[in-house]
Amino acid sequence: MKSRRGRALLVVALMVGAGCSRRDSSIPLDSPLRLSVKARQAKARGLREISLPADLGCPMDVLSIEDVFNRHDVVTALLMDQQSVTARDLELGTWYKFRIVSRIWTRKIDTFPPASSDYRPRKLLPLSPDEVLIGGPDGAVEIEGVTINSRLDGGPFFRKGTTYLLFLMVDRRWQTAEIPLKSDGIFKVIDGRIFPRGDKSHPLVAALREMDHNSLASLQKRLGWQPIKYQ
Repeated sequence: MKSRRGRALLVVALMVGAGCSRRDSSIPLDSPLRLSVKARQAKARGLREISLPADLGCPMDVLSIEDVFNRHDVVTALLMDQQSVTARDLELGTWYKFRIVSRIWTRKIDTFPPASSDYRPRKLLPLSPDEVLIGGPDGAVEIEGVTINSRLDGGPFFRKGTTYLLFLMVDRRWQTAEIPLKSDGIFKVIDGRIFPRGDKSHPLVAALREMDHNSLASLQKRLGWQPIKYQ
């Protein structure tokens, strides 16, 4: 059985991805890095809300467009619900619950096992066969009467009720996933066209623009997409 510390590290990895660095789990309880300490300090100053920058971490290096498709499951998905959580009093993030609209492509290289259900918010469970949880680095939680916001430049990671084209690494049970490309693996779908959330000069964004003219139908056709019937 995994230790509590091991499971906590796993949920942090799901929320913020691999990242550029890893925080020390032995940080003192009175360290200003801890969310509870930030909340108490804000409360002492009479503040009821504070904002922190969200950390996306480092996106996966792109060796080639072929490599991207080898390593990712490509889906369209509708954001249904979300729940912000904390881990080890150091990290703040959000689990996003998506309904898979279509699985366009299945990766060729295997990935990580599913996260422990102990750290998936009960509000978002159970999951049906066409639903998956994806971790994001933004969100808002209340600690000791103070609301702590974690915000990304450019707005929320995802918006409820919006459909996205996503490049994911999904666990074997299709219950939890991460986005190794970070913002560059997220495209909003509007009227059959895809719009990148990330860097418009990113190789993947440029390739989809050149090959498919940002058309979802064109991408599906090129990848040989066939509808999947969920049980």
